[in-house]
Amino acid sequence: MINRPSLTQEDWNRIFEQQYDIFYRQLVYMAGYIVGDKQEAHDIVIDVLLKIRARLMSGKIALEELKPAYFKTAVNNACMDRLKARRRWVVLNGKTGWMPDQADEGDVAYRALLLQAIELIEGLPGSKGK
Repeated sequence: MINRPSLTQEDWNRIFEQQYDIFYRQLVYMAGYIVGDKQEAHDIVIDVLLKIRARLMSGKIALEELKPAYFKTAVNNACMDRLKARRRWVVLNGKTGWMPDQADEGDVAYRALLLQAIELIEGLPGSKGK
């Protein structure tokens, strides 16, 4: 536990507002680039800022540690966690991810590759094809 100065709730709110003003836009832009969804990026950044505020108020981190890299790392980690959770959800619900546009019917190489992929998938243990 870090010795923190005795600050009032109003002081903590002011510090948090300053952090918000300084970092929010940049962090949302970064999160949006990573997760590809503007609203989700806003949610991630707000969650991260609130967690940082709670850690700051509890004394787990000091004011001196709150550098731009700290915020960026926290948001990056939260984005990676969100992407992992998204992939897990897709797998658990049996939905497939993004698929490329279908090639022309005359594209023999594309069709052969697709058939190979289907055969490989059906040959996996526990697949519905067996």
